[in-house]
Amino acid sequence: ENIGEPNFKKLNYIKKKWPNHRIESHIMSKNPLNYIEKFSKYSDIVYFHYEIDDDINKVRNLIKDKKVVPGIVLHASKNYNNLDEVIKSYAEILVLCIEKPGESGQKFLLESHNLIKKINKLKVRDKFNLCVDGGLSLENIINIECEKIVSASNVFKNANPKKQITNLQKQLNN
Repeated sequence: ENIGEPNFKKLNYIKKKWPNHRIESHIMSKNPLNYIEKFSKYSDIVYFHYEIDDDINKVRNLIKDKKVVPGIVLHASKNYNNLDEVIKSYAEILVLCIEKPGESGQKFLLESHNLIKKINKLKVRDKFNLCVDGGLSLENIINIECEKIVSASNVFKNANPKKQITNLQKQLNN
């Protein structure tokens, strides 16, 4: 809420600095249609929330039309009774494990474990990548089964961010 337009100059800088790296963007808006045109210029994957005001199929199809992979964001505090149906059209799933999207430094929601386990037990689990975002640390990452993580404040607030990234990678790969 009350956040202005993203600084796309930063994405342009990142794309130029690391042209061979995959860039994954997460649109935290109830109206992602307003941002897909700009994000798609810099991104290989664009995630958007399941709980949006825009038509979800229109959002997914527009991202695909831009030759970008659409990803769906599920919030750990929500109950998805139709999980198979929700994720069936996506190769990239992101579970957001904090209370308030967009606010760094929050605690990991314990109910996240339930959603992650539910996702990992799906028959189609081999059809998508799972990314876990929010509140991750060396202590809680050992209980998480996924392909990718996002850990902002745990890395940036560390005295040695590069070493912390390596430590998180080691823990995730164990």
